[in-house]
Amino acid sequence: MTTSVCTNQLSKIGEQLVAAANQEQVPSSELLKTLFPYIEQASPKMSSRAISKWLADNHQIKISPATILRALKKGWDTKAFEKLGFQPHEINLIQGVLQRGTGMLLVCGPTASGKSTTLSTCARTLLQQPRFSMVTVENPVECKLPGAHQMSATESTLGQCVKAALRSDPDCILVGEMRKEEHLSFALDAAITGHSVLTTLAVKSAVQAPARLLSMGGSPEIVARALSAVTAQILVRTLCPICAKPAQTLPSKEEMRGGGISATWLRKKAGRLMEPVGCDACGGTGYKGRMLIAEGFSNSPEIKRIITRENGDPQAIRNEMHAQGGKSLGQQAINLAATGVVALTDAIKLLSLD
Repeated sequence: MTTSVCTNQLSKIGEQLVAAANQEQVPSSELLKTLFPYIEQASPKMSSRAISKWLADNHQIKISPATILRALKKGWDTKAFEKLGFQPHEINLIQGVLQRGTGMLLVCGPTASGKSTTLSTCARTLLQQPRFSMVTVENPVECKLPGAHQMSATESTLGQCVKAALRSDPDCILVGEMRKEEHLSFALDAAITGHSVLTTLAVKSAVQAPARLLSMGGSPEIVARALSAVTAQILVRTLCPICAKPAQTLPSKEEMRGGGISATWLRKKAGRLMEPVGCDACGGTGYKGRMLIAEGFSNSPEIKRIITRENGDPQAIRNEMHAQGGKSLGQQAINLAATGVVALTDAIKLLSLD
């Protein structure tokens, strides 16, 4: 009885909204935003499946339910960065910045590349120190950090929250992600006034980050002063160890040339290169799990010169990163392909970031 009453109430509301949408008075996205609060009020006992079916049957509105779960590991140990998959060069880079206690550590990468996990690991490392004060400004707060004061902000209020956090003079400020000039401005101010700043930027490689900061409105001189180190990371699929087989399809000459792969290297590694197949153990995908690949560089005098005089030229920064002993994401992916851990085709795709 309750369900039929709720459905009738919902039908009247839905018909009015759909009619308005059909007359282009309400965009479809706004229709759903408007409809669902009424659904919750009118049908508290209807399941989400019943609601979705009603929308599809009566108004041809199809909803594909999906759940995104972000699992961040609790706790901390002295091998935290190694367990995440960072290599010694990047570990030394990150730990050097954390020990310095001032300047900005910028963690870059695409969405779902593990940036939040890296930031939380950095924060937990700093919070091991006695009497250490930390403020986080995030949208939203993703990981509880015992000992830190955590603020949840929206994109429009994030800049002001960072400004407010500076008044308490914390040792470290963690900013979830810089998306606007205002966010960048306050973060840079914090970094050049004696604070440690941990933040992220949505660019695909570390060498692109300085130029991106400048394009967001950052002053070359201030960016050069504020940055301590930049890292970038990506999660690459690993082959299923049960069903992977020697690669039958090798890259074309064009792909080899574009990726800097020589025919000699290919001949030497041909027996170790693997490709996905698919089995019950991996659900037929050919892949099982992912692993982190990271690159990074410290803000050396040469990096400062490139930022201030060459507008953060990515190629010049890449050359300096190599001079510091760092390897690019693509280089590390190719090395993993040579050990049979990742597919060569996947590694070649990452070479496009170089």
